[in-house]
Amino acid sequence: MGETQNQLTIRLFGVPEIRIAGTLLPLHHQKAQALLYYLAASGRSSTRDYLAALLWSEALDGNARHSLRSSLYHVRQALHRYSLDDTLIGESEHISLKLAETSCDVTVFQQLIADGSEQALMAASKLYHGPFLQGFAVTDAPLFEEWQRFESDTLTQAYLNALRQLALWTEEREEWQQAIGYRQQLVQHEPLAEEMQQRLITLYLHTGAIGQALRQYYTFEAELQHELGIVPALETQALIANLLTPKKITSTHAPARRIQHHAEEMPLVGRDVLLDKLLTISQEVSSGRGSTILIQGEDGSGRSRIISELATLLDTNHAHWLILQGSCSPFDDLLSYGPFLEAFQQAVPGDLSHLLAEEHATDAGKQKRFLWGVLQALQMLTRETSVLLTIDDLQWANSPTHHLFGFLATRLRHLPVLLVGTVQQAEAIPALQRLTTLGRRHGDVHLFSLLPLLDEHVRELISRLGIETDSDTWAASAFTMWLAEKSGGSPFILGEIIAQLQAEHILLPHGSSQRLDIGRWRRWRATFTLPETVHDLVTWRLTNLSTQAHKVLDILAVANLPLPFDLLRNFPGVQDPELFTTLEELETRGLVVETGNELLMLSHHLVYETLLFALSQLRRQDIHAIV
Repeated sequence: MGETQNQLTIRLFGVPEIRIAGTLLPLHHQKAQALLYYLAASGRSSTRDYLAALLWSEALDGNARHSLRSSLYHVRQALHRYSLDDTLIGESEHISLKLAETSCDVTVFQQLIADGSEQALMAASKLYHGPFLQGFAVTDAPLFEEWQRFESDTLTQAYLNALRQLALWTEEREEWQQAIGYRQQLVQHEPLAEEMQQRLITLYLHTGAIGQALRQYYTFEAELQHELGIVPALETQALIANLLTPKKITSTHAPARRIQHHAEEMPLVGRDVLLDKLLTISQEVSSGRGSTILIQGEDGSGRSRIISELATLLDTNHAHWLILQGSCSPFDDLLSYGPFLEAFQQAVPGDLSHLLAEEHATDAGKQKRFLWGVLQALQMLTRETSVLLTIDDLQWANSPTHHLFGFLATRLRHLPVLLVGTVQQAEAIPALQRLTTLGRRHGDVHLFSLLPLLDEHVRELISRLGIETDSDTWAASAFTMWLAEKSGGSPFILGEIIAQLQAEHILLPHGSSQRLDIGRWRRWRATFTLPETVHDLVTWRLTNLSTQAHKVLDILAVANLPLPFDLLRNFPGVQDPELFTTLEELETRGLVVETGNELLMLSHHLVYETLLFALSQLRRQDIHAIV
């Protein structure tokens, strides 16, 4: 902010100061200062009663008003010396300051944060010179102290959010030094925030600044021990452990690798934090400490995509990893250990021929030998390389496969093996539930959940797909919100809807990007129905449900509104003694939710549409007549 003759500038970030043409304003009355700071930061007029209560809440009303008049007098006298009498407006019941737009750093900061552009956030971050009103305190004014504390927290959080966003933008452009600068500011402000420390150390390692990475880690380790009496998390230790571990001499004949890819994949959004965690764990594994990861999420949430991305990153950016991938299917009840056999077939031919030829579904003794044979095979493979072993869709696996997965997970601690499994819901499978309970206690098993994508992730996807609108900002925002709502945050459904928009020529090629025809989209969305592939996806969630569960879902779908428990209990064909168990089953699967007052409804419009899609018109009418 430039300073001109008789220009009043108020700086409230850091130690507060008020200057006129570069000279400090001689105002030494503490509550007069507080009054001026409040009026400048709030940017609005306040009543005399409000200001009196803010600064003199402990005094009688009459005394508080008198003290306010005294403080206003001190402010006027200080401003009068510089011919700024019209700056303080207070002849009526309302008091305010008449300031130029750039007079107060806090109001400028707030305007820049609201702008949200990269240029604006950079300017905002430069205005922050420390906490709001740093070192300033007023005695006998608890309401002012509360306001000051709230304002300080709000402004600091806005500053940190701006730094995080600037760091993300620069990292996406691979402007590493700028990204490091922003991460350093974040760590300086919150030195015990481990996730921020991890990211900064990772950036140092990425740019080859090994000395800085080590110094940052040991400084953080010392602060954590001094302040909290604890050590850094295993993920943080793993960042450095790999540097200090002597590298193995590996054979020139590296095992063959095969990575499963999916054609025409959508850009991966909303999963960066999870991928970073997986890579951190993989670094720990490569140093010799095995680990198991379970990734749970609904069908379409991107479970398979995550392990494919992890495999690609390890294969591309990290030497000496053997990638073994297996996948379960709804027909795996017919073949025990099938996904593991599929995975081991990708190793060096001949090394595991005895294992693959073993008879698996026989007596207990042979099964035990087979389990130990698999473990020994992994030990053999890890002599020259780290191993990533992934088993996808464990919800389809049979009991022996679950047992083998748990057997390996509890015996990999001293092997450089990363065992990754994906599943709809780990708690729904007793073997995996036991594994997570036991393994997480010892730090050997990590459970991650894939949540639905947020609006900001959908917005990022639109940007990365190059989708542009030729209309106003509202239309772009409305399109984002519509996509998020209709997809339920499912990456798969998002991809299907976007493919549908392309097939309907609502998304048209436009150079290297795509142009959204807003007019056609607005007309088309009025009659929009989800693709059959989406109905198929949701239908998988309805498999293995009891007859009564299907009946309850059909009733809720036809009603299309929350229904009381008593109505469901008295519905023809619903078995009252089993209804509680049925509802618990549906709630566990995320198909039904309670809305209070014993009202129940379907969890999402996707479930509603899929159920109606499968119901005949006659069945709908039959249910509707009773509801």
